Amino acid sequence: MKVVSIHPLFLAFCLMLHAVTLSAQFKGDSTWLKSSPSTTKVIPNKWITPGLTFTQGFTTIEDASRSDYFVKPSLSGGATLSINPITWVSLTSGIIHEQHGAGMLLPDNVGGIGNPDSTYRTRLRLNTWGIPMAMTVRTPVLFDNTRISASYGMTYHRLARATKVFHSIEDGFHQVEEYTEFFIPRFWTTTWSVGFEIEVPRSAVLQIHYVASRSRQNVYQGGPFGSASGILVNHGLKLSTVF
Repeated sequence: MKVVSIHPLFLAFCLMLHAVTLSAQFKGDSTWLKSSPSTTKVIPNKWITPGLTFTQGFTTIEDASRSDYFVKPSLSGGATLSINPITWVSLTSGIIHEQHGAGMLLPDNVGGIGNPDSTYRTRLRLNTWGIPMAMTVRTPVLFDNTRISASYGMTYHRLARATKVFHSIEDGFHQVEEYTEFFIPRFWTTTWSVGFEIEVPRSAVLQIHYVASRSRQNVYQGGPFGSASGILVNHGLKLSTVF
């Protein structure tokens, strides 16, 4: 019997909300936008602004003692709340679910394509719930209701589950090993991002950022990792909507 995890469902829900929001944004009053391309100030007029965020990331683990890790895709998403004390600064927090980890290269002992020990099938997967805390600064409107913004902050993570997964594409019965006890239960990451904010008149703000993060400490906790040190690294594209 296969158990459906809540984590992919939560991320899919965040992505669906983003799609609905984007659809509503681009159905806005385009005539008003063209006639007033630089006067819209959605964020500064609101002291508190809720939002949604979704990130397509690419993660790995920095470990000087290993050469078998490779970058794997990871998703994150959640809800945010921003306080905007002045027109060009926002302070943001919220709750997010985030995926971390890396792919693992294994020896191809049998050789050939499609054998059960095929090299790129194993993943180390970490799922965490996090509380981000960040400050965002932004420029004035530069062109067509678009401006540049940058964020810097830290996120507190609580580990929900860690697994080592071997993908058995022949029969679909993947081999899953519990690795939760081999990673520390709580840790912090430092995060920064930079990109564009596009304001849609009388609607919302879409933020498109390149984002990078790394853990501030060794996340290993003995077991198969011994005394080695592992740092979580993530780079990706973040989409955020502020209402």
